[in-house]
Amino acid sequence: MQTSNPFCSSNHRLHRAIKKLFPFLLYKFLLVKSLLYELSRTSASMASRHQNLEDRVTSVIEETVYVAVGTEVKDCKSTLLWALHNNGGKRICIIHVHRPAQRIPSDMGGSYTASFVDEIIVRDYRKTESQIMNETLEEYRSICRAEGVEAQIVWIEMGDIGKGIVELISHDGIKDLVMGGALDKHYKEGMGLKSKKAKYVYRQAPLSCRIQFICSGCLINTREAKSKPLISRSITWEPNRDNIESRASNYQRSKSVHNGDITEAGPSNRLRSDRERDNGGERMMNIPFNESIEARTTSTCSSNGARSVTQDGSSLYEKLRLAMKEAETEARMRWQAQGELLETIRMVQEEVKQRKAIEEALVKERKEFEKLKNQKDQMMDELRITKEEKTLLKRQNEELQKKRDEFEIERDNALQEAEGLRKKQAEASRQMPEFLLSEIEEATQVFDESLIIGRGGYGNVYKCLLHQTEVAIKRLKSNGSQGPLEFEMEVRALSQLMHPNLVRLIGCCSEAFVLVYEYVPNGSLEDRLNCKNKSTPLSWQTRIHMVTELCSVLVYLHSRKPHSIVHGDLKPSNILLDANFKIKLSDFGLCRILCHDIRSSNDTTLCHFTDPKGTLYYIDPEFYETGKLTRKSDVYSFGVILLQLLTGQRPSFNMENDVQVALDSGELSSLLDPLAGDWPIEIAQNLAHLALRCCDRYRKNRPDLSSDVRKVLEPMRNSCVASSSRG
Repeated sequence: MQTSNPFCSSNHRLHRAIKKLFPFLLYKFLLVKSLLYELSRTSASMASRHQNLEDRVTSVIEETVYVAVGTEVKDCKSTLLWALHNNGGKRICIIHVHRPAQRIPSDMGGSYTASFVDEIIVRDYRKTESQIMNETLEEYRSICRAEGVEAQIVWIEMGDIGKGIVELISHDGIKDLVMGGALDKHYKEGMGLKSKKAKYVYRQAPLSCRIQFICSGCLINTREAKSKPLISRSITWEPNRDNIESRASNYQRSKSVHNGDITEAGPSNRLRSDRERDNGGERMMNIPFNESIEARTTSTCSSNGARSVTQDGSSLYEKLRLAMKEAETEARMRWQAQGELLETIRMVQEEVKQRKAIEEALVKERKEFEKLKNQKDQMMDELRITKEEKTLLKRQNEELQKKRDEFEIERDNALQEAEGLRKKQAEASRQMPEFLLSEIEEATQVFDESLIIGRGGYGNVYKCLLHQTEVAIKRLKSNGSQGPLEFEMEVRALSQLMHPNLVRLIGCCSEAFVLVYEYVPNGSLEDRLNCKNKSTPLSWQTRIHMVTELCSVLVYLHSRKPHSIVHGDLKPSNILLDANFKIKLSDFGLCRILCHDIRSSNDTTLCHFTDPKGTLYYIDPEFYETGKLTRKSDVYSFGVILLQLLTGQRPSFNMENDVQVALDSGELSSLLDPLAGDWPIEIAQNLAHLALRCCDRYRKNRPDLSSDVRKVLEPMRNSCVASSSRG
């Protein structure tokens, strides 16, 4: 069974309508022709009336300035205002060419060609466009009202704005037009037409129209009229095909908004908006020309004969009007049939487009399906490989777990063995070698003064050979600052400590209070700061290395478990330098083993000193006042040594204040030791701030060596040039 073709049925209905109407239309045509022949006899009296009507229409057009405006009010406002201020008392008519959007925006983003969008959506969007256009035209009307002018509005719908303006000029007989003439909105003197639309209207518009082009409220060009426009209105009507199609087009597209005086004009036959006459107040309400003729009658005649001719003409004209009305009714039926035909053609085209779109969508979906199928197969293969790899990894993991258990057992055994060795080594270290007095006297040649390398209140230090080993022997004075208690404390402390920056105790002789140390060849830090024996000064890089090593060994002593060790007599003379200028901290005669009070975070000694011992300028002020020794006491001495390394000066009570004043005034460089080389000012400032914090009078304000001080010093040491000399 074949599906009926809507196109064929519509065409069939059209043929039947034409066949039915043709005899009647032929009759009407002959009747109209006859009536026109009779009407020609009364043309002499009616010619004046017709001429008066022509003069009135021409007068309205000549006394009106037409202003072409666009969709952007802010861009065209200056053009409209110019026309309002320079119209010379003429009427103002606003004309607008509405260009429908070819692409309809989507809710999901983007836009689509109108032919591919649902008809309901397109109609709704066109309705929205029309509302926006009416609001825009009302805004133009408001501008005119603000200037005291009641303007008329005429608009046309066309895809090309320039062609639409030319169409309005041609069919409405416009004589005086004002429009924008430049793309940019900045007026320049002498500028010409820049807009393509303006150039097109300049070339294509009828020569009978004068066109003035405006930019930013200034006249930039004028095309004068070459001849007066001819306005003709024909009262004859022939039912040919072109005329019927033209009227059909107007029937579908022309509309008038009388309340708002906004009129849409079709491309072939337009209804001009309402116009008022200034002198009589008479209005032309968008009626066809023949009805206008019917409405007007001549009220003044000079003779009875003339009145009789007028009555006869009116009778003939009434017959003509009725005949034309019947012909127009029949023509309207044909227009409707033709409209149905066009609608059917459009529906068929739309259905073809939709079917094509559906086919394209199906092809696209088929490709997507194939792509997804291939991806699925690929993912299944990858899943299979992953499962195989997972099984293999599980097997390997089990083997590694087994090996790990074996390694843990071996590690535990090694740790137990290492712990045993450590205990044995600790026990061996506690058994400090005891030398005979005769061996000590033989090595020192009975303490020959020529072998002395150091002197102090505690005693003298001798350099000699003991059992073919170069050693330093320190003999404590029985009446010196260090007595038997200090001797025992130093032996016990050094026998339990192991650190690369601690001097190594080889043995002792309790009979004569003698300590045997490893020999450190470069003397003390104090000797090097004073350049004793014309030794080479220490560079600032070497000093940073030394103070970092000193911080490291102090952290080691303070973090001993279960009890901390405080040196108690930290100063440059107790800091020795080996062959590589690494420091070796010595002289632990005043050191104390600290315990931690559970009720307090402060470190306290096992006892208080009624007579605190130490070296002036290096001793902790609070320790000196209270007799309570803590780890922060070593921090204070560390800060004084750091200031001494920076300035190269001997410590004094004013050293801290001088450095603080130099920092505040930005003149720290004047206090830096020039023998150390060119200190980087940023590093020197950081070291000075750190030293002053360490030298704070109150120990609670001093920084912690392990957390605060080390974090500042270690990056500085790493930034020093590795190849720099340490001497």
